Amino acid sequence: MAFIQLRDLSLSFGEKKVLDSITYTFKDGITVLHGESGSGKTTLLHCIAGIYKNYTGEIILNPPEKPAYCMQEDLFFSNLTVEDNMHLKYVALNKPADKEKELVIEALSMFGIDSLIKSPAKNLSG
Repeated sequence: MAFIQLRDLSLSFGEKKVLDSITYTFKDGITVLHGESGSGKTTLLHCIAGIYKNYTGEIILNPPEKPAYCMQEDLFFSNLTVEDNMHLKYVALNKPADKEKELVIEALSMFGIDSLIKSPAKNLSG
């Protein structure tokens, strides 16, 4: 069973404590995080994804892989196609390009949007 376990996870930005001793186990399935704006939801996800590393406590991943999630913000370049935006990911991560096209189509197919590969990102909804 896959899981993400948090043990005593805390994070502060200067004097402001954003996460305070969170202990929780996320198991397989869907988990909904809800709360008021500024309550730390996105900060928690950034810690789990490895974007913020200056936390205290532990984050245990099983399997021990770097998790990924879709951020709320639009991260596409609107003047590029979906394919070109996906290509930038491979360039930024120094991934080999030999299977790139196949992996891009596979990723888009998972969401049923592989037909949009040549569409300009500005034509997509959120």
